[in-house]
Amino acid sequence: MTEIVVTIVDGDVEPARVPDLLEAFPAKSPDELPEFILGTMLIRESGSNGWRVVTLWRSMGDLEEYVKSVETPGAKAAFQAAGVEPSVTVWSADRVLINM
Repeated sequence: MTEIVVTIVDGDVEPARVPDLLEAFPAKSPDELPEFILGTMLIRESGSNGWRVVTLWRSMGDLEEYVKSVETPGAKAAFQAAGVEPSVTVWSADRVLINM
């Protein structure tokens, strides 16, 4: 079984810079996602300036290949466009249930 990997890229974005983050978000529709990304979402914490990009990757190998193939990964670049150096964490997903 392939191990699904989740990346979480997060940082605090000043309200005036939110349009920069939204504009720089790497995909505007599911059709724009590479086949090795199962899904991604840009979320914000209620009542704060905290934002996160949560991405599900088909495998750790796919994530590693992607990171090697670009100068700056898309989610990280989106935060940088908003003037933020985000933190990045990588998680292994034991179970993934999606009902869309």
